[in-house]
Amino acid sequence: MGIVRNYIITGYTSKNETMGKRIKKTLNRKIRDLDEHLYFVQEALIRISQGDSSYLKLLSAELRVLVCYSSGTEGLLWRMCEELNVKDYVYAHCPGNLDRKNPLAENVSLLFTEIYRGGFGDPRLPPAFYSLRDIIKDNEAAYISGKGLTYEHLIKSVSQQMGSAHEDDGVDPHIAEFYEVFSSNKRVVCQLIQNIGDFVLEVGFRVLQWAIENMKFYPRERKFEIGSPLPTTPEEYVSDFEEAVHPEIGDQGTISFILHHPHHDWHTNASGYNFGPFIKGPIKVHVKKYINCQLEIKVNGIFPEEIVSVNNMPPLNQPRASVSITWQGGNIVFYINGKPVESMNVQNNV
Repeated sequence: MGIVRNYIITGYTSKNETMGKRIKKTLNRKIRDLDEHLYFVQEALIRISQGDSSYLKLLSAELRVLVCYSSGTEGLLWRMCEELNVKDYVYAHCPGNLDRKNPLAENVSLLFTEIYRGGFGDPRLPPAFYSLRDIIKDNEAAYISGKGLTYEHLIKSVSQQMGSAHEDDGVDPHIAEFYEVFSSNKRVVCQLIQNIGDFVLEVGFRVLQWAIENMKFYPRERKFEIGSPLPTTPEEYVSDFEEAVHPEIGDQGTISFILHHPHHDWHTNASGYNFGPFIKGPIKVHVKKYINCQLEIKVNGIFPEEIVSVNNMPPLNQPRASVSITWQGGNIVFYINGKPVESMNVQNNV
């Protein structure tokens, strides 16, 4: 049987008065568009969870299409929620933004907080139902060097400056500084965008379910290839930027972060855990929990020498533990859940 490669039609004049104008898509086409974009988000999340961080480019570009206002057009997911009257709520622990009026916030250089699903976050912050659209547009994913970055700002910046939407030769200084922050062998930027991507899938699938029930819409069947996880990212990182993007370390400062693990009894069981390094510029903090329930905290980059603190885990009434490190002059103090566990005079150790 032959194959037609090309053809020509003559003697036909279009009477379409909309030629030159954009023709609106049908609702069915827009739902199918949403289904396809959600598929790409789901695939990117799977690949990132397997260790391929290059899929952050695809993920940020897809989230830009779905949830960001760009080029005069609102995100596709929000347009579908409005058109079909589908709720965009999620049940989550949502910490909110940095209180600029609080005196403790005056010298904050970096703050980032994750939004956890209800029941998986700090019980001191009760979960509630929130609009995911409001979270993405109004909640700050990070506050860095005097500037707050909403999730929408972060997603658009990554997508348009170092992602699939556009690959720029330069990056906004605040994005560059935040991009170089690592926690547990992963870029914090990637962790935060992953987290939001998971919530976007929840709301997106809710829209698709509405279409299945009310429009007899049938999503395309797809198979996800689940491969073996890639090797863990090495702990030594090389900057991606030609100029320094981190402020110098001052004579005084504070670092605080949260330790958590899928094993809720990690702080009392007889297993050892390596929480990996937290890295921001020259500062590197590495935490390990040993089988005897001692917590080791190694600090590099604040003082010329490595500082090591090893202490028993204090009793915890939740599966997470906050770690804080403060320094002033030659003194450094370690805190676990707000309680001081060790103080050192580094000058005397030199």
